[in-house]
Order: sequence, then C-alpha cells, then structure tokens
Amino acid sequence: MSCGSSSQVDVIATAPSQQLAGARQRRREAQAGARAGAHGGWFEAPGRPSGRRAPSPGPDEVVSIVDLTGRFESLRLEVARLRDEVVDLVHDRDVAGWSAQLAQLDELEADRRFAEAGLFTDAPRAESRLGALERLLVKMRAEVADRLLEESHRALEQTATGFDPEVFLVQDCRGRWTAAKDQLLVQDDSAEGRAKMRMVWGFRQQVVDSLLGQMTSRRPDLLLSASGSTDLTSDYDVVLSTSSGAHGDVIALIQGFNKEIRKRLGTEPGTALDTNLYVKNFIEVEDTFAGRGTDQDPLARVETFLATDRSNQDVAALMKVRRYMDQAEWDAFVAAATPTSGDVEANRIQFEEAEARFLVTQQRWVEQLLADRAALQAALPGDEGAVVLARLDSLLDQRPDDLRGAAAWLQEVAHFLEEKVEDHVLRVKYDLYLSGMSEAHGMRDRCKALEEALTEDPPDFTTLPLKPDELAKLQGNALWRAELKTIIDVLKTESKKQISDSTAFAPEAYQSEGPMKQVVQAGQANDPRILDSMSAEQFLQSLNEQFADFLKDVHHYGRHPEGVAIYQTSKYLKRMLEARDLIGRRVANYGVAFDFEGNQVANSTPAHIDKLLKMRKAKPPYDVMTPDARAAAAIAEAQTRFGVSTIGEIKRLVNDMNQAINEAVRKSVVNWRPDLQETQDVFSRRDPVQFDR
Repeated sequence: MSCGSSSQVDVIATAPSQQLAGARQRRREAQAGARAGAHGGWFEAPGRPSGRRAPSPGPDEVVSIVDLTGRFESLRLEVARLRDEVVDLVHDRDVAGWSAQLAQLDELEADRRFAEAGLFTDAPRAESRLGALERLLVKMRAEVADRLLEESHRALEQTATGFDPEVFLVQDCRGRWTAAKDQLLVQDDSAEGRAKMRMVWGFRQQVVDSLLGQMTSRRPDLLLSASGSTDLTSDYDVVLSTSSGAHGDVIALIQGFNKEIRKRLGTEPGTALDTNLYVKNFIEVEDTFAGRGTDQDPLARVETFLATDRSNQDVAALMKVRRYMDQAEWDAFVAAATPTSGDVEANRIQFEEAEARFLVTQQRWVEQLLADRAALQAALPGDEGAVVLARLDSLLDQRPDDLRGAAAWLQEVAHFLEEKVEDHVLRVKYDLYLSGMSEAHGMRDRCKALEEALTEDPPDFTTLPLKPDELAKLQGNALWRAELKTIIDVLKTESKKQISDSTAFAPEAYQSEGPMKQVVQAGQANDPRILDSMSAEQFLQSLNEQFADFLKDVHHYGRHPEGVAIYQTSKYLKRMLEARDLIGRRVANYGVAFDFEGNQVANSTPAHIDKLLKMRKAKPPYDVMTPDARAAAAIAEAQTRFGVSTIGEIKRLVNDMNQAINEAVRKSVVNWRPDLQETQDVFSRRDPVQFDR
C-alpha cells in the first residue's frame, strides 16, 4: 500500500458500508419522534401554553416536578456541551457554514427555558415539550457527527494522491494512535496537522462504525453505548449490552471486532485506534448507535453486605493508584493517607489488600504472556527483538527470594514488557479481561434466575443454579426465602468484585462504581441527578481513579516538553477538583474540613483549569500558537495559578491534596471493613464448589 493508492482511499472516502448506513437509518427512525408535532427540521417555534394557572401540585406531582427539573438541567448542560463541541470544531474551518447549526442550538436552549418556565403552571405540557426537545437534541448530535464524517470523506477524496490516513497510521505510525496524535497535534500542531488528524479521526469513525453496524445487523437486541466526543484527542470507547439480558455471545462479538482490526491495521484496537470495546459493568447502558433504548437488566444494588461491597470498591480504586506508583511512592502515599485516629487497622488493611490484589493481577498477565514464548518471539522479530529477549531472560534470572524484593522485581519485569511489547501486553491483558467478565456475567445470570425464583412459593430448588451446600440449606427450610435472598446478595457482591478485578486488565477503564457514576453517567451523559445519589466513599473512589489517570499521563507526557505535560494532565486535574468539592459537601455533616494550607493546586477551583484545558484541545486563542509557544503558555499559567512551573511540582501538590482528602475521609466518615459476622456470612456462601445445573 502506498500514499498513491487511490482505490483504497476511494473505498474509505465514498462508500460507507451498508451495515453502517443501515444502523444510521435505524437511529434516525428511532429519533423520528423529534420531528413530530412541534418541530420541522431541527427547530420550529413551539405553541405557547395557555395563561391559565394550574392548581397547586400534590405530593406526587412535586416529586415529578423535581425529577423534571433535573431533566431540564441535564438538557441545558447537553445543549451547552454540543455547542462547545461545534465551536471547537469550526474554529479552524468555515464558521459561516456552521452558523445555522449554532443558531438552532441557541434557539433550542431558548425553547428549553420557555418550556421550563411553564413547569409549575402546566407540568404535563412542559414534560411533553421536554421529551420532544430531548429527542431533538439526540438527532442534532447525530447530524453533527454525520456531517463531520462526510467532511472527512470529502477531504479524503480531494487528497487521494496525497495524505492517506490508513497508510499514515499503519506505516508511518506503526499502527499506534498515540504516535499519530503526537506527530500531528504535538510535534506539528498546525492547521495542516489538525486537518490531517481530522482525516485520521474520520477514518477511525468509519472503520469502527462499519464493524459495529455489522454487529447490530446480526443482533437485533444489541445495545452500543459510545463514550468520548468529537474532539481530536478523545478516545472512542463502546460498551456493549443487550436489551434481552442475554450476554452470552457479546464477548465473542468483541473478540471478532478485535480480530478484524488486527487483521487490517496490524495492532490491537486500543493501540491502533484508541478504541476499546467493553462488556456491561456497573451502570445501565443506553444505546447511542442505533437508538434501541436502554437495557432493562442493570446490575442490582447490594442490599445486605454493604460493608463488604464498599470495601471491595474502595480497594479497586486504590489498585489503580498503586498501578501508577513505584514502591517508594506507594509506601509514602499509604503512610500519609492512612489516618492516625479512627479505625486505623481497617484502613491499613484496605491499602494492603489493594497492593496485594494489584500484584496478583500483575503476576497473572506477566505469567500468561511469558507462558507463550512463540507469541512473544513473534512480537519481537529480527535482531533487535533477539536483543530484547536476551535482556528479558537476564531480568527473569534475577528474581529475589524475599517477598518485598520479588514484588519490586515483578513490577520491573512488567514495566519492561509494557515498554518493549506494549501491543502484545494489551492483547494478553484484554483476553484476561474478557475471560473475567464472562465469569462475572455468569454470576449475574445465576443471580437473575434466583431472583425470579423468589416469586414462586416455593420453587423447585433442584431446577435452580445452586451449589450443593446452598441446595441443602434451602430444602425443607421454612425460612427459605430469607436464605435465598442472602445467597443472591452474596452473588451480587461477588459479581461486582469480579467486574472490578477483571476491569483491572482492561485498557483505559474505570475499576470502581464511583467514577462510572460521576464521570460517565453524570458527566459524559449529562445527568447531574446521579450525583445526588452518590455517597462520600463513591466520590472518593472517583477521586482516586482520576488521581491514577493523572499519574499515568504524567508518566506518558514526561518525555515531552514541560508545558505539554502540564496541559495534557489538566483533564484529570479538573475532575479531581470536582470530586474534591463533591466529597466536601458530603463530609461537611460530619464536621470534616480539608486542610490545604499553602497548596495552591488544592485551593484552586475547577474553573481555574479551563485555560489549560483550552490549551490541551488547541481552542482559541491557543490554536494559532506554535507548539513551543503553547507549552510556554502552560508553564506561565501554572506559575500564575499554582505558584509552580514544572509537572513534577504539580504532581507533588496533587499528591499532597489526594493524601489529605483520603486521610480526612477515612478518619471520620466511612466504616471500610465488614465485621466478623458479615465476613463469615460472605465467605461461607462463596465456596467455589461447582454448582449443579
């Protein structure tokens, strides 16, 4: 393949697959309600409600109005977000060509305000109007995405003998999306570089959407929820679920997707396209691809073993922090974050369990990778690969005998492999992730069958997916329903833990409930009502996972100029500050206040990070700056806001803030460990004896 391969480019540029076209048509049909009644096209002025005042709402209506108020606020945030994305997209292109869309978004927001104003005078009419506006916004977002793809296709046609994004990605970047971003958005960082990156982005959208379209054509009940945005730096991740609750072959679909990407681009989807497919985890999945609705089988809330579940989720978030720290950094973090009063022992065990589970996870993938020597050699071809293998063998021979030394050695081996065979490591980890999620969904299916049996009086226990000891406890037991509920709750607890443990192998994934709720549901899905249902410990999970991602980017961008690392890490820093504020509101009732004296990062507001975020996305006025000028601007902004000018100093302040929050919350608010009776109840019911079908 060469840059002059016009036939290849023509296929990419002008012929989206029939599956993709069909999926888009289904999406438009599902959203067709947006055209009904009040709207023609994107926007048409609504009819005005009558001037009659409705009677005062009753208690049930008040609850409904509160819920509607939350939906109106969610819509406001989503409209603002889409408008920002459009503005971001057009700043280096024909603004006039997008003026109609911007005007229609402004009109939609005005319509939203008008409808909300009538909430207390005519709630049913306001709710009907709100539903139409919500459907309209989904349609507008889809049309923006479609237009961007069309522009990318036209750009490809116009440059068929010039820049070929597939050739660039495969040959110049060796199948690595990060290399494409570094070359076009960091090293080049010009209008031409961003134009080329937009073409690479469009190529990714078409390749991924084409394969997803094939999936949806084969599985009418398949739900696909895409996260990320139209920003050039954003990833494109998709969560798979089903409307039927049958998840048996979802993992096979993901494996097939990965195989197709490897065959075409030579590396894993996460490496080649910054795209990963995930199996449903903690939260409900709403289809954003073909408008097929929401799954009706969410992971049920744990009701009995709350302390066990809380402990598992906290440990999962801490595991991620441990992943991006060396031994000395982790030891210092634990010493500072462990409270000196309150339940000191329980908190100490949390950190110990996090490190132990992290090391077990690391050991599993390292052993799995080393067990297949032929695959490892295939990932390290030629003389250079032979040198790397010799260095690896030498390192493997140096395993210390003591436990602590062996742990440090294991981390050194893991880092060596991640550096030398990054894509191969990703594949091994991903296989472990899918295997673990298969087990988690097996537990979930078993749980669902047992919950259905609660409606019978009594059920035939011999037909249920019970282990022999469980069956013995239920047969002839007058209190069988209470015992069965306990068995179910253990399954819920264990399935959530299995999801967290499995997700530790997944690339770029959240491992606990907290960030899934704060960032994905409340943030990316613009549903602030989710925040009201979250606890202090869930916000702490989110804080710790954002901290881990901040550390990951500090490491990755540490090889770039100082200012680049400062603005590239700003996304996670802002999320940390948002989590800090949310935690503060929760713990204020306990008399807890954070002491951030002298820490200008910790005393910043989330809004203080906005300039750095604009630099990260190359928004005006930073879009016209040279890379060196933008890096210098980031250093100057850090000095102004934080009183420091290096990423190392910012990392120190962020670390101090995180330690202070962990110490305060753990000392005063949360009981992290289950008592002895709960521990015995859980462990006595999770005996891994194979149950009879």
